[in-house]
Amino acid sequence: MSEKLNLDDIDIDYWTFDLGGFTDNLYKEILIFNINKEDLLNENSDNLEEIGRIDAGDWDAFASILSQKEADLNKEEAELYTEELKEDDCDDCEEGCTCEYFINTTYLYCENQYVHSASSYDKEESY
Repeated sequence: MSEKLNLDDIDIDYWTFDLGGFTDNLYKEILIFNINKEDLLNENSDNLEEIGRIDAGDWDAFASILSQKEADLNKEEAELYTEELKEDDCDDCEEGCTCEYFINTTYLYCENQYVHSASSYDKEESY
């Protein structure tokens, strides 16, 4: 098994910007990339390998690409983000938010270890 990555050695701002560019082009999708350690540390996104593109919220498909543990962690994170959006972003609904939010996320993994992600959302209003 490979040595655990030291995420302190990674420029998170660089990867936020880079992954955000992919996330901006997603619509109700999750995109998963893998990168080798050398390219990760050298901030070289030219060799990103797309290992999955799935519908937002399809955690079974996510688990089939990575693992059930990763799917459960990321599902929980997406649910928390959705709840925050319903509380903070939704001014349109008078009695509790009935809007549907779709979390678009680009995930970056290296050697089966989560590195970073960038998210956005799409909102569909219900009347």
